[in-house]
Amino acid sequence: MLADSLQMLRESCDKCAESSRSLWVQSWECLRVSQSAISESRKLLDLSDQTIERVKALTQGVAEEPPVREAPGDDPLEIVSGQDIEDALVILDHKHFINCRLTKCTLRYSGGQLILESTNFDSCVFQFDDEAAMTVRLLECFGMMQQADDTYTATIKARQQHPN
Repeated sequence: MLADSLQMLRESCDKCAESSRSLWVQSWECLRVSQSAISESRKLLDLSDQTIERVKALTQGVAEEPPVREAPGDDPLEIVSGQDIEDALVILDHKHFINCRLTKCTLRYSGGQLILESTNFDSCVFQFDDEAAMTVRLLECFGMMQQADDTYTATIKARQQHPN
């Protein structure tokens, strides 16, 4: 009778140990899947943060009723002041930039009124349209501007003044 009880106890312990091993394996798999889900969640959060920053950059300086300044001529200028704009398409026409910094932007200019006051550009690409594009072509003819890789790099060649 004692031997039978011991045998039943061993069998019960073996079943318990097998159940524990099975639960341990399932727990390990759940932990691995959870870590993978956490990693994917972090990637999605990073992507979301990047998207938010891009939207901010694209909408930076956009107001319901932007301030305007009358420019010489007949077009009022939108004032863009104290902005740090990065990785965005920036339309330069009819704007007055004051104390701004534009980094890695595509700057599109069509020949409209423009005032740049204490504004810095870093790694920007210029895109010229309409009248501005015609002016660029004229400057190219005189060797004052050259085209590189479908973007324009301005090379200002100042005329040297000789003393009389």
